[in-house]
Amino acid sequence: MTDQLEDTHFDVIVLGTGLTESIVAGALSRAGKKVLHLDSNMQYGSSWSVYALKPLLDWKEKVTNTDNVKDTVPAFTIAFDGNCKNSFQHVALTLGVNEASAGQDDGPLTEQEESLLSQVTEADRERYISPWQSTVDKDDGAYLGKLASLVTCLKASRQYSLDTCPKLLAARGQLVEDLIRSGVGRYLDFKSVDDMFVFDHGDHALKKVPGSKEDVFTNKSISLVDKRKLMKFLTFAMSDEKEEALLQDIDSQSYADYLEAKFKITGKLQSAVVHGISLSTSNVTAKEGLERTQAFLRSMGRFGRGSYLCAMYGGGSEIAQAFCRTCAVFGGIYILGQSLKSFLVDQESGVCRGVVTADGQEFTAGAIITGFDYLPSEWQPLESEVSWVSKAILVSAEPLSQFTQAGSDQAIGISVIPPKDDQDDLVVVQNQSSETSACPPGQYVTYFSTRSNIDVLKIAVQTMLSSTDQDHREDDPFLFHLVYQQCARSRQTVKDRVPGNLYVCSDPDASLDFEAALAEAKSIFTDCIQDDQVEFMPAPPDMDVDDIPTD
Repeated sequence: MTDQLEDTHFDVIVLGTGLTESIVAGALSRAGKKVLHLDSNMQYGSSWSVYALKPLLDWKEKVTNTDNVKDTVPAFTIAFDGNCKNSFQHVALTLGVNEASAGQDDGPLTEQEESLLSQVTEADRERYISPWQSTVDKDDGAYLGKLASLVTCLKASRQYSLDTCPKLLAARGQLVEDLIRSGVGRYLDFKSVDDMFVFDHGDHALKKVPGSKEDVFTNKSISLVDKRKLMKFLTFAMSDEKEEALLQDIDSQSYADYLEAKFKITGKLQSAVVHGISLSTSNVTAKEGLERTQAFLRSMGRFGRGSYLCAMYGGGSEIAQAFCRTCAVFGGIYILGQSLKSFLVDQESGVCRGVVTADGQEFTAGAIITGFDYLPSEWQPLESEVSWVSKAILVSAEPLSQFTQAGSDQAIGISVIPPKDDQDDLVVVQNQSSETSACPPGQYVTYFSTRSNIDVLKIAVQTMLSSTDQDHREDDPFLFHLVYQQCARSRQTVKDRVPGNLYVCSDPDASLDFEAALAEAKSIFTDCIQDDQVEFMPAPPDMDVDDIPTD
């Protein structure tokens, strides 16, 4: 950026447009604070970014670039590009074989190849196809099919909204309540997530989770005896007044053991409750499992049959933009694509006074809010303090057979793959389609996420691609899949390392919803305001209180 602002002092400077940062920016601006919101990227989202196909490929090249980052830099230097790169690891793109578009019997290889290449621009051939071609063997029988997949996706690049941090909203979660009350929800569109499944390793197939009374009664795979057990448990879980005898040992007993001991729920039915409804592993405490189960059941049926909502056009990034819009409406100033040089730190007091841009302009503020990618090396967490979340994005030209066999059209839903090993975690699978604007019509997007290592993730991807047919295990075709690990750094690890007036926002965690990000944003807002009388994101002046739903 070459233009410079005349006003250089603000109440608050926010660096990065991730979800937490953007919620805080919107809330502070709404509370009357003078906010400057900067992002060194040209798009919103930061660690929560959503990409069209070509920008996703550009991002993949950026984070896998092997150029060396300078080891020695001046104090408080913002090494943004290097930090962004270090926030991801094990990034790998795999193209599938699109035989339908390859035309493998229509002539010599060179003619078929040119026919495919003629469908994209010269710029796209040079930027995206030629680098890939240099790494493959054209004599490989799968070459044309993979080229066809790449061409198919490039042609429809702008129709993709691929989420690097896919999450859902609990229908009765606090974020939904705040979006409704504050009016920020008016900037967003949602779809109800009605389908939920748990993968049965024994049958190698997805099984519908019976989360409601209707599901229990209509599920033909559950015996009458098990239906009675499940109904007794669901009634208990939803009740505010619980029998004392059924609450014994909930702090010390695992959820799985508790369900077996108190309700005689075992086997596949137990997996549906523990892994599906509560999104827990078998060894989670009964108390935590019950709390998660109750939250799930209370959210069910509010906006649809299911308990979750999916934001159109990508979750965290889209919600972040809605809060940024609120910030701007109440006077916040936005500059995207603003490269930053360093933080301004008073050597005597240790207070962070502001930031210096790459073109030398200084911005100052009483409080600085930032994502991890802007922190200088001396404020970054130790390697031992960093955890990782393994993720994958899979795009296919038809529904995966795992979903169709389970009775889902794969338009929108959620599935859970339970761990085979007690040391591993769940793999959460989200399936979306053009109904959420995740991809072009006729295509499907499947997201994977787990706290487990990258190998567990890859097995999960392969599991969902494999057929349910025991006698014919040919894998489903796909256009491409991208696997990666994303940093999940907590602000608590650097709290004593940064200046007292600098508030760091944690990376996206491994949970399914946005509640942790919202809670952290509220905590930072409270610390910045230091006035209990100032409400967090009140209803806007133009909203009638009668318009706010109360159910």
